Amino acid sequence: MIHSIKFKLIIITIIFLQILHLSLKRVQFNHQILLNSFKKDYLYQNNLIPKETIEIDNILKKENKNYFNLSKKIIILNYEYQRTVEYLYPKKIDSSSNVIFYLIDENVEKSCKLIKRYKFVKKVKC
Repeated sequence: MIHSIKFKLIIITIIFLQILHLSLKRVQFNHQILLNSFKKDYLYQNNLIPKETIEIDNILKKENKNYFNLSKKIIILNYEYQRTVEYLYPKKIDSSSNVIFYLIDENVEKSCKLIKRYKFVKKVKC
């Protein structure tokens, strides 16, 4: 009975060490991100969330909006699109919205009117 418990304990320890090894060395998991992810502005200060996403969030909060639309270029840029959608949740993309956020260096369609230029994005009405 005691040998069985020792054996199980050794196996569990080996499994734990293997998981730890995988997470630290092979997958390059950064435990600091996990530990600090709930601190205010940690994700932004460490460039884990695009600056454009943070700016869109601030604009939507200031205007008390829950729906937004993104330009085609932002949608094509998978990383920015994914981070924006996830970070802004529960706010949602509404493709029928006539107010669209463009990247600051992106050309606006001729049929659209620039509402306001911010530091990283432009707010446009189409």
